Amino acid sequence: MHEMRHTSAADLCRRLGTLADLSPSMFLTTVRLGSGDVHAVRQSFAEMAEVTGRTRQALHYEWAHEVAKVRMVFPELAQLMADYRQSTDEPERGDSEEGR
Repeated sequence: MHEMRHTSAADLCRRLGTLADLSPSMFLTTVRLGSGDVHAVRQSFAEMAEVTGRTRQALHYEWAHEVAKVRMVFPELAQLMADYRQSTDEPERGDSEEGR
């Protein structure tokens, strides 16, 4: 069992190293997400557009391109990131739907 843990840890390190080579920014996002900081994933494209001066469409394209790199190394994590992003970008349901 001790040997299995080392193999798993080594595999995780290799995968993280691969992600760092593919996308340094998504490597940092992955490490932040793994430590419980979901802000980078949950920040809306509108908020990011205000800060960066780029369009929401450009940011969306870039995000999809970068998440594809995560998907190559950590498919489950890429899906989690996409789910977080989708829940952030969906409009909040207001009181008009509560009465239904």
